Amino acid sequence: MNPMHTTPELALVLAAGRGSRMKDLTTKTPKHMLPVAGKPVLEHIITRLRDAGIARIVIVTGYLGEMIEDYFGDGSGFDVRISYVRQTNLDGTGSAVLIAREAVGRNSFLVTFGDLLASSSAYRGLLDDYNSLPCDALIALNWVDDPYSGAAVYLDDSDRIIQIVEKPPVGKSTTQWNQSGIFVFSPIIFDYLPRIELSPRGEYELTDAVMSMLAGGRCIRGYKMSGIWCDVGRPDDIARAGRLLEEE
Repeated sequence: MNPMHTTPELALVLAAGRGSRMKDLTTKTPKHMLPVAGKPVLEHIITRLRDAGIARIVIVTGYLGEMIEDYFGDGSGFDVRISYVRQTNLDGTGSAVLIAREAVGRNSFLVTFGDLLASSSAYRGLLDDYNSLPCDALIALNWVDDPYSGAAVYLDDSDRIIQIVEKPPVGKSTTQWNQSGIFVFSPIIFDYLPRIELSPRGEYELTDAVMSMLAGGRCIRGYKMSGIWCDVGRPDDIARAGRLLEEE
């Protein structure tokens, strides 16, 4: 196996944002620490990554980051090793990954947004898929009725990604695969992140780096997730996520 495509043993969790869609709930608490089924969202993510075989986790913190750092510490209480990178300028997910470059090292790594809940089997399946057929990027996909609120992902017959359409118009997508916010990247991603430009909403978007890789002919595959998936981004999502966890 190419040393750049080693099986990931590290996860990078992006947990810097305030979560303005949560309104007053994040006045004194970062959204990643809001409780779902009695535990912070981020704790569910960390324990599921651990159960999937991830031994080391790097968390990018920002808004009220000390609350996250104080709660999880070095990770020993959760049977993982945790370190932190502070994103002082909250200018997007692309920047968040880029500033973690030194902490991540030179091997392939998993990335997840810190407000997404998925099953440990989904993480494990993603890692196993990457291990069996390494590529420059492997993107976890979830099936939705209409990917208008996320990113519509189009695949060829071998599950290689051929197009990504960010926030397509309602009812216009001819695919039901949505970019889930969970990825495995080879270190090649760091060649593309410095090149991306500010998006219309004034952020450096990780998805733009992925699209640049796609345009450059890099091998980007899709992994079709099974099990639960929930974006805990709005107040109503908290109760919905709790129900999903109970039904799992």
